[in-house]
Amino acid sequence: MHPESFLIQSVLVLYLCAAGSMFGQNWKFQDLYDMVTSTINASDAYVIPKDNSARLQTDHPEIIDDFGTFDFIVIGSGAGGGVVASRLSEAKNWKVLLLEAGGEPSDFLNIVAMFPYAFYSEFNWGYNTTPQANACQGMTDNICYMPRGKLLGGSTGINGMMYIRGAEEDFNRWDTEHGNPGWSFKNVLPYMKKSENAVFEHRVAEYHGSGGPMWVNVTDGVPELVDLVLRSFGELGYEEVDFNGPNQIGMGKVQIVSKGNMRQSTAITHLQHDVRKRKNFTISINSLVTKIRINETTMTAEGVEFVKDKKRYFAKATKEVILSAGVFNSPQLLMLSGIGPKPHLEKLGIHVIQDLPVGQNLQDHIIFTGLILRTNNSIYNWTLEEMLQRYVQGLEPLLDFSKVQVCSNLGHGSSKRAVFEYVFNVPAGTPEANSRFSGYNKEYTAAYGSQINISTDVVTYVELFQPKSFGTVTLKSKNPVDLPLIDPNFFGNQIDLDAFYEALQELIRLNNTETFKQTGSKLIVLDSPGCAQYTKYSKDWWYCDFKHYSISGFHATSSNRMGPDRTQYVVNHELLVHGMKNLRVIDASVFPAIVSGHTMAATLMIGEKGADLIRTQHCHHDTKGSCN
Repeated sequence: MHPESFLIQSVLVLYLCAAGSMFGQNWKFQDLYDMVTSTINASDAYVIPKDNSARLQTDHPEIIDDFGTFDFIVIGSGAGGGVVASRLSEAKNWKVLLLEAGGEPSDFLNIVAMFPYAFYSEFNWGYNTTPQANACQGMTDNICYMPRGKLLGGSTGINGMMYIRGAEEDFNRWDTEHGNPGWSFKNVLPYMKKSENAVFEHRVAEYHGSGGPMWVNVTDGVPELVDLVLRSFGELGYEEVDFNGPNQIGMGKVQIVSKGNMRQSTAITHLQHDVRKRKNFTISINSLVTKIRINETTMTAEGVEFVKDKKRYFAKATKEVILSAGVFNSPQLLMLSGIGPKPHLEKLGIHVIQDLPVGQNLQDHIIFTGLILRTNNSIYNWTLEEMLQRYVQGLEPLLDFSKVQVCSNLGHGSSKRAVFEYVFNVPAGTPEANSRFSGYNKEYTAAYGSQINISTDVVTYVELFQPKSFGTVTLKSKNPVDLPLIDPNFFGNQIDLDAFYEALQELIRLNNTETFKQTGSKLIVLDSPGCAQYTKYSKDWWYCDFKHYSISGFHATSSNRMGPDRTQYVVNHELLVHGMKNLRVIDASVFPAIVSGHTMAATLMIGEKGADLIRTQHCHHDTKGSCN
């Protein structure tokens, strides 16, 4: 079958799967099954590119064609760029160009629990960390995998879809501690609600939106697991909460962005068919931006250079260039364009236009994956075919990745901000597949597989929400072919190891609850082959285990921080790059500090608020009614 016809057919299949009760069961389940198995096989065989050479091949590199003139050019279509491009294109007389380095998403990605397979596919940039001194030691060469979405919808197209914005305290600190007026929680809450259509029960209504393009729901989870976790943590004094309400500390079902059995990425929510039909809106996929062209006399961003279909292009922006390429690509592109730390750029032979701390202050959540919750019952023991049969009926386990979560502040007084998150996942696949998601080397994949039973065990993640370690994003060279160098510096600060040790003691208390005793459940720590020299369960052993079984939370932020002092921050409180005109950054890289949440939700808010900041500036000077 021709690939294009197969794609069209699989679109039809999944559409009817989602709406079969309305249109009748005329689709063929075998087509869905074949599509999924072929994608899994392709993922298993996928080789991650080591650079951008294939993406930047050109037939005539000396020729730069004119792509046209636009009012606004947005680079990147994820949680920030997809939102801001859609909102700006609502003004009918503004011409908006959205450039996305990847292509259209596949239907496979709509099956949420399958998203780890996307990490080994064309939909992921394929980034890794630099070798880590204190972490990633269960991985080859101490290198952690750092997946980022390269497709329409960006990372919203390949993530786990968990929706937790962060605490009120996080955003209040953005305002007071980092000097960003207008970014306190009361200021940003309306923008959080604007994108949202919350449809689940037991939500705190005044904290949620309705009628927005992105559906927010809760997973039903596996009833036996949800009941076990909630009753056990209830014994420890936790109460059920709305994690996006006034208090994060508690337990509950995971909130996700889903509609029925389908993923809600920005490609689906903000860049849907009706939006794409707008005459003033151009979306160019497979378009890799290599440089922002800057007029140094006026310090104005004039447009962008990019490669598409083996041709080089220049697109001109009359109002603004908006950089929403993400926490790694946005600083990379700024530095390639001459905006960044002067010593670093000069060392690479890049002409310095603005000396700013681009790529500094990188933060990411850290996840410890070395725990399993062993139950006395079979959670499920279905084949892939059986799981897909359940999926088309709207049943677990493939509707979501995480089932239930608990947030704790670990005794930090009356603070309602979580310091740690405990997430419980039913592994939808083989131990090898789950190990591959974490990026373990062969030794640790074997150790992981030998210690877990996917029919009775629940993968338990412990995630540090407020790390004290900071890293960097830097350039390997001045050639855009080379990938950026990403050093999150995990566990660079001893405080983070101490915090994990405290968090594990809290979690181990579950083994002493009556619920655990009555159900025969227990929490098990996976043995680490690299820690045999320490006495098991000693503090040194725990710290060693953390360093081997910890991975990125895939929530990197703050590489282009927002704040008033250009020696410490890259953009101001209006998201404009310091010292520049017509150049903004609107994505997770502008977080002044990482939040106690999963960063997609806060980045959606930045997209909404960023669009309003742009409208306020340009509509104020508008004399032709073009903002209407």
